[in-house]
Amino acid sequence: MNAPPQNLVHEAHANAAGRALGPLRSPSVWKALAVGSFGVAFYVAYRYAMSFSQTTASPFWFPISVLLWALLLTRPRWWPLVVLGTLPLRLWSDVSAGLPLSFLLETFAIDSAGAVLTAMALRRFLDNPLKLNTVGEYGLYALFAVVLVPAAAAFGGAAARSIFDDDYWTSWRQWFLGDALTHLIVTPTICYWVLTAPWRSKPRSGSRALEAGLLSAGLVASSYLAFVTQTSDADFTAWRMYVPVPFLLWAAIRFGMLGATGAITCVVIASVGAALQGYGPFAGRSPEGTAAALQHFLLERAAPLYFIAILIEQKERVERSLRESERLFRTTADTVPAMIWLMGTDMLCEFVNQRWLDFTGRTLEQERGMGWTEGIHPDDRGQCVEALERSWAERGRFEHEYRVRGADGSYRWVLDAGLPRYSPSGEFAGYVGCATDVTERRERLAALEEVNRNLAHASRLVAVGTLTAMIAHEVNQPLCAIRCNAEAGLALLGSADPPLGTLKEILGDICRDDQRADEIVTRIRVLSR
Repeated sequence: MNAPPQNLVHEAHANAAGRALGPLRSPSVWKALAVGSFGVAFYVAYRYAMSFSQTTASPFWFPISVLLWALLLTRPRWWPLVVLGTLPLRLWSDVSAGLPLSFLLETFAIDSAGAVLTAMALRRFLDNPLKLNTVGEYGLYALFAVVLVPAAAAFGGAAARSIFDDDYWTSWRQWFLGDALTHLIVTPTICYWVLTAPWRSKPRSGSRALEAGLLSAGLVASSYLAFVTQTSDADFTAWRMYVPVPFLLWAAIRFGMLGATGAITCVVIASVGAALQGYGPFAGRSPEGTAAALQHFLLERAAPLYFIAILIEQKERVERSLRESERLFRTTADTVPAMIWLMGTDMLCEFVNQRWLDFTGRTLEQERGMGWTEGIHPDDRGQCVEALERSWAERGRFEHEYRVRGADGSYRWVLDAGLPRYSPSGEFAGYVGCATDVTERRERLAALEEVNRNLAHASRLVAVGTLTAMIAHEVNQPLCAIRCNAEAGLALLGSADPPLGTLKEILGDICRDDQRADEIVTRIRVLSR
């Protein structure tokens, strides 16, 4: 019995897998999974934040970060349910045992209001609140999420903690730094490592993966050395916290915000974990002192590191955009039916399209700089360069006709026209133009001029013929009269008795006709002048 085709086996397996996973494809199932994931994440974040101390501010208040992202990922009409869903997790968590109910409700209201205000501001002022793409967006995010909203929430938090007889402004500072540092470090980390799912992107090259592995190993080793190791050497204790800094810069410069957030998270886990266990440079202090030291240490490193990472990512995006624009321009320029050229601010050729290269039979490297002038006819080269220099000095339109040697070695006429180009900031960036082969047009114009000359010559010949006939007619009349009178006079003189009176009249007519012929010739001379 023949085995079934391989593609049918694969199709059967795919259908079986589809039937098995069918229920998971339901939108209701995905919504339930999302709600469950949010509940678990918020509960874990709340427990971890409260594990530092119940009655003092945690250096990181992780629950507000989880709540903020839940609000950003859902529609505003569902926000009340998302916010209220966190209340049972706060009240029924074992880490809340022993805390007054009024304190738990007040902190719930403060955290919820802050998360809602932050989500509203980010949705309003950022194009994509899930990613910080520019330095400007980073500034707006820091303004609302790191400064304004935490500062406002800290007033309510300090008032709520008055039941523990804490100093108001000390409580305000601790609450503010905890919220601010959370949104500065934890919130971007959730964005770049959880919500944007970097593992879904195209796999990196082997060298890139190797670099990431070396960086991770260096971060883990340097963080362990800085925060976990025990030593009695005061000098080593002072400088060992700077050991991770080179790896932090490496992560930000080479891997952008993904690397910066991951590197800072590694440092946070090591430093906070060591502090909770009583190890490292932050050990041996009061809970308030440990939290303050951790906050200042991490704030001084995270804020500039993120700024560097975003600045580098923005620069790379601009460079990619420029390369894409250049590629698109070159593709477009190579497809248009014209010879396109581009010059920089130094009046040197930077680019000519494929049609120009096909026309001249030269390469782009040969045409760059002043190489494009090598193909111009020697009699036209100087005038062409002078015309370009005049237009360049005036920043005006350049237009000139000259002969260029074609790929077959013959010279052809081109009409070259260009205009100055400027950068978005208004700075002069050079010239852009196009050249058109006008050889056939000039040949047609020359042929038309030749036809016009022939027509003009024919018209002149017709006019001369007409004038000649008119002159012959005008002159012929008196000459014929003179001849007739002369023949009559000769006939009378041959008679036996010539009539003198008649002869006298004949001679008078001859004189008058001669005078008439003379006047006609004189008028013709005047007309011909």
